[in-house]
Amino acid sequence: MLRTFAVALLFITIGSSYSYAASPASEIKQRIMRESIERTKAYADRLKRPLPEVKDYKYGMKLDVDKVGGCRS
Repeated sequence: MLRTFAVALLFITIGSSYSYAASPASEIKQRIMRESIERTKAYADRLKRPLPEVKDYKYGMKLDVDKVGGCRS
């Protein structure tokens, strides 16, 4: 009985891991980027401003924190 339970638990664990891995990280990143751009476009439209250029951050890239974070002194 315990052995059957352990085997069933193993199959459930493997099955759930497989379904989680079915959505690769690149698809998740693309979905997040698409949603972010849609929200940013809607915000820019409300303010009647152009859509800002989206750039992927690369290590060592110089950032204008005030511009990126929207911080104002």
